[in-house]
Amino acid sequence: MTSPWEQPGPNPVLGRLAQAPPPEAPPSPSPLHDPARLIAIVGSVLAIVASPLPWLTRVGNPPPEVRTGWTGTADGFLLATVAIVLLVMAVSRVAEEARSRGLRLLPAGLGLLAAILGFGSQRTLENQVAIWTSEGATGVYEPWFYLNLLGAGLACVGGLWLGIRRGRRPAAPSDPTDAVQVTRRGVATALFGGLGVVLGAGVSATVVLTSGLNDVAMSMPLLFAVLLGALFGGWVGSRFAGLLFADPNALARPRDEGVRLEKVGTATVASRHARRDEPAIPGQDTDAEADA
Repeated sequence: MTSPWEQPGPNPVLGRLAQAPPPEAPPSPSPLHDPARLIAIVGSVLAIVASPLPWLTRVGNPPPEVRTGWTGTADGFLLATVAIVLLVMAVSRVAEEARSRGLRLLPAGLGLLAAILGFGSQRTLENQVAIWTSEGATGVYEPWFYLNLLGAGLACVGGLWLGIRRGRRPAAPSDPTDAVQVTRRGVATALFGGLGVVLGAGVSATVVLTSGLNDVAMSMPLLFAVLLGALFGGWVGSRFAGLLFADPNALARPRDEGVRLEKVGTATVASRHARRDEPAIPGQDTDAEADA
């Protein structure tokens, strides 16, 4: 028992809690027991395998011609590139345990991009069939093209499922504050950012399409212009939403420095810093008093 003039000793319970190792993240389940990862992996593999194989064959008027996913606008090559990145994100444990929410949400964006490229490849082949028809021939779709569409669809579903699931949960069991919280500013950022992405991609695509480039040489410039325009438009939209819904008291609010570990004798104990705007509680020592 301590007298009123003596400092209380360190709390042994706090010392044991401070010395305890942080909880480890649970092991990632096998892809065979995780439907989201399994769908993303199967779709990515199908898209990669079918991309360099024949998609369309010209018949009815010589000379014969075969179109693969890597010829013309190279939609199959672009889809295979996206599928490779999605495959790595689905099997990598580093991506599964990443603290960055953007990295955890990346599979969802890759899934959407795979669906867009799959739809674009179908439109490209339809235009090629129309060109051959005007020349007195026609085109026959090969089974590998339908396998490619199946892979793009599965990659879209698996990527969206995996990215949304990873983004909604905390980065680690010991960090519950990292879970997604719906706020007015967050909703505005998502809406204005999405609008900026659409406008930026549309403006960039319009500039490239009206530049007079050849249809074959337009594929790569159009892709990079759309990506850069979407990124810039999304950044501008999110910044505008942040300024529009900014907290006026954010700069005046003092920062709570939280819990820190201190050495008291031979034990390590946890102590909480007092916020500068909070009055000291009678009978409770603050850091300034302890240093004095």
